[in-house]
Amino acid sequence: MASNKDILLQFGLEIQREIVQHHIAAGQRATGDTMNALEVEASEDRLIISGPAHLQVLEDGRRSGKRPPVSVIERWILAKGIKPTKGTVNSLAWAITKKIGLLGTALHRKGGRRDIFSNVITGERVGRLSSLLEGRFANLIKEEVLVQFER
Repeated sequence: MASNKDILLQFGLEIQREIVQHHIAAGQRATGDTMNALEVEASEDRLIISGPAHLQVLEDGRRSGKRPPVSVIERWILAKGIKPTKGTVNSLAWAITKKIGLLGTALHRKGGRRDIFSNVITGERVGRLSSLLEGRFANLIKEEVLVQFER
């Protein structure tokens, strides 16, 4: 019989895989760094799925105000294979960060999306995991009670 840790780890890895698949299907993958930073940790009584602080931007976009770092946008331009029609990659990255700072990203202006991770980590899915674990505990308790009665 699999341990709780094994069950939680399998559950977490399944969620991680689906998030990565949705990210790629949405055309958001550039360098792969964001998805490579998703981590799954499990113990007998806990599951933690963590990722970089900017993960929420994949669904909400970035609001106007603070500009993203030029270096991040430069890496994105290079990873996407975008060739500036005028100027350098750095000048294009600077222009993009300026526009994001003024207007936010197009995704944010359109109201975001809910198909990267919000539709993966659902109450229904967590409920199935909870039921599975409850059933395991019920069986363990039942087995222990039977052992006690057999003595």
